[in-house]
Amino acid sequence: MAYIILIDDDALQREVFAEALQQAGHDVDHTDTPERELVKADRRSDLILLDVQMPMMDGDDLARFFKEEWDVKVPIYLISSLGEEELSKRAEAAPVEGYLCKSWGVETMVSKVSEILT
Repeated sequence: MAYIILIDDDALQREVFAEALQQAGHDVDHTDTPERELVKADRRSDLILLDVQMPMMDGDDLARFFKEEWDVKVPIYLISSLGEEELSKRAEAAPVEGYLCKSWGVETMVSKVSEILT
């Protein structure tokens, strides 16, 4: 079972995606704020899913902060409702391993997460 941290400020989408990931057998902590206690917890996560359009800082900048300031080694994937072309460019420019488009739908996103974790 993989341990995933999901950070998204959209409560409904976060709840739906977290529930779907849990039903797929993953252990998920989810939040609307990037808390150091969660991201840098003693329990090492297997994957961080980070929304791009966060209120305090864009997810790609937040990912850079996680890696450079908090020394996070866990793979980070951006998630967003942005178009795939824009999201792909942002993920490529950021220090992240990839992206998931919310427009793909929850089922496809969960499937992609399972592929990432194998």
